[in-house]
Amino acid sequence: MLKVKIVALHEGCWTSDLDTQGTTLAMSFFPKKNYFRSIVAFNEGPNLQQVKGIVRILSSRRIGTTHVVDFLNKYDDSMAGALNDLGVLIIKNKLYGGLEEWEILTYKWAIREVKSSISSIAKIKKISVDNFKPPPPLTQAESAVLRALVQLGYFDHPRRVTLESVGRHLGMSKSTVVYHLRNALKKISITYFEFF
Repeated sequence: MLKVKIVALHEGCWTSDLDTQGTTLAMSFFPKKNYFRSIVAFNEGPNLQQVKGIVRILSSRRIGTTHVVDFLNKYDDSMAGALNDLGVLIIKNKLYGGLEEWEILTYKWAIREVKSSISSIAKIKKISVDNFKPPPPLTQAESAVLRALVQLGYFDHPRRVTLESVGRHLGMSKSTVVYHLRNALKKISITYFEFF
């Protein structure tokens, strides 16, 4: 399985006029109804009223410093629709500077069809292909340490427990807790930067 990253300008789509950055959090597809649903987190509140390609805004709200918009997009002539029709697995979508960035999983034999399909509706600026490496899973010990740290308040401000007390709670030394914590945080960080 390969991870394909496509950066494209989809002229005439609402994304080409976007003046803020966004990351898609979730998508659901309804091709027979000619729309798909997106939940996108934007850095700044976008103006999506009466924009070509958007069927309806279901909700728009600010959560902290992020603007989360839940809306219906037109399926036909969309990059999401084209990718969905190809049967690829969409793992990431970002919007910035009028561009759409997609990361998908597919097989080598399908890459030519992906390029052709996307090229028919958008101008591909960049495409890269890498072997897919799944995120590293946490071990049972790493999961147990993280769960205890969260439940006992280690990450609270101010902290409610010390690493020594978490170690006693788990029957581990402080150095063992630190070892598992560092390994878990490294894996989580790698996954975050790879997939978000």
